[in-house]
Amino acid sequence: MATSNAPALPIVSDTSSSSKTLAEQVAVLLGTLGAARQEGMTIIALRSLAFSNIQALERVPPSLPGLFRSSADQDEDKTALFGIKGCYPIFSSRPGMTAIAIPQPWTDVCSSLKSDGRGSAKVICIVGGKNLGKSTLARVLTNSLLNTYPEVAFLDCDVGQTELTPTGFTSLHILRNPLLGPPFTHLQHPFRSFYVGASSPKHDPDYYLACICRLYDAWQAEAAVGADGRERPLIINTHGWIKGMGFDLLVHFLKHVRPASIVQMSVPQFTQGSAAKNMPHDFAAVVSGMCEQTVSVTEIPGRDDTGSRLRYSAADHRNLGLLAYFHQARFDPSAPVDSSSPRTPWWTFDEKLPGRLPYTVPWKAVRLKFLNGEVPSSQTLYALNATLVALVYDRTRYAPPPQYTEAEESNIPDDSPHRDLRIVPSQLPLIPADHNCVGLGIIRGIDPSTRTFHVLTPVAEQDLQCVNMIVRAGGVETPPWMLCAGYEHSRAHIPYTTRMASEGMGSLARRKRHNLLRRKGTRQG
Repeated sequence: MATSNAPALPIVSDTSSSSKTLAEQVAVLLGTLGAARQEGMTIIALRSLAFSNIQALERVPPSLPGLFRSSADQDEDKTALFGIKGCYPIFSSRPGMTAIAIPQPWTDVCSSLKSDGRGSAKVICIVGGKNLGKSTLARVLTNSLLNTYPEVAFLDCDVGQTELTPTGFTSLHILRNPLLGPPFTHLQHPFRSFYVGASSPKHDPDYYLACICRLYDAWQAEAAVGADGRERPLIINTHGWIKGMGFDLLVHFLKHVRPASIVQMSVPQFTQGSAAKNMPHDFAAVVSGMCEQTVSVTEIPGRDDTGSRLRYSAADHRNLGLLAYFHQARFDPSAPVDSSSPRTPWWTFDEKLPGRLPYTVPWKAVRLKFLNGEVPSSQTLYALNATLVALVYDRTRYAPPPQYTEAEESNIPDDSPHRDLRIVPSQLPLIPADHNCVGLGIIRGIDPSTRTFHVLTPVAEQDLQCVNMIVRAGGVETPPWMLCAGYEHSRAHIPYTTRMASEGMGSLARRKRHNLLRRKGTRQG
């Protein structure tokens, strides 16, 4: 940061046509510098993204005002950096605002991993407990590698705090642009993804492990090398569940991957919470033994991420991800930021979800699958109506539906609501090698008379052509404000909602209690 005695920095701006790409505009700005250009000069190019319309997101959920601008900024346009509205220098701590400080050990690790030349493609795995900054380090490392490689692969194993998809996904991505901003601002269309349908792998650990192992296999077989013949390094962001079953899942996954480098994040021993946040002391030996080779484990200090989330909870971040996902104006996030038509909004929040025109899906066109539970056939439509579902392309060859004789067909009532439903039994698990999740949808209505589902989704039509399965999981619920959008102040009854805390059998989820101790003996009479 320049001091008051430093010479004034030259400020130039491009007043030509806004249809130019970002690279073309930067080239014009460089040409205007002329003689002011010096060797070793750092040039900062700033571009407003107000056209993306992401700032309108804070007006949708009533509980998240001031998401992008604090109240202290309302009268500070005169102090904007270089006179650019919305760009403010921060010289001291401010309430409700936390700056991201990258520790020096993180920078050293990024530099060493970027310059580490190995024969095969790099596989870098980041491990550690919750709230240590694994996601932040993954973004920093990704941006650092993009300075050397044109493309970087990113495998997200953290289903609770996903980086590039809504909650509940494990996904593999091919990144060409740096990751800037919070996760809900850079959602990406994955190269391959699977829907776990929960914020934790504890509901079905076997399926979760099979999914993340399959994603690594997909990278190794299809995405380790780019179209230009250059390798794509792989960054793996693991989950923060490192105790008990979570540690077993992590070790078995590392045994399958055999990463070249593992970055282990920890806090100093004997500090508050160190026992819960740190990996076991023999972690390196356990992994090397499982992989039957010496694995390079670099331990670096973690950064407490809880302070940056004091303003918004983990549930708020999950809701922001869903909101940004369903209000995308374009379902092509892989398009570069410097598109030739930069004035097209990326998000539209003016049209509420209940007012959008849904897709009509015949019952016979899709199979139905329920994860983590059994649903009686008589309750299938109730379990699907007004819920969040995954849209899946499944290549599994199932047994054909039963063929009825004319006599049997005549005995089935024409108005039977379950006549054409194709339900996959819970005993048949989804096989990651045979399916791929293309996105999420909301079943906003079911019409038994025409035997159709009405589905809202931002997925592009060409991607919907292959969808042949709808997957419902109970771990990720539809936020109530998505169903009530546009009717928050209405006194009329809103479908699928109630003003009661709970209503009807099964309206509340069963919660396990682990804080109750069993009696060691029986009381004698």
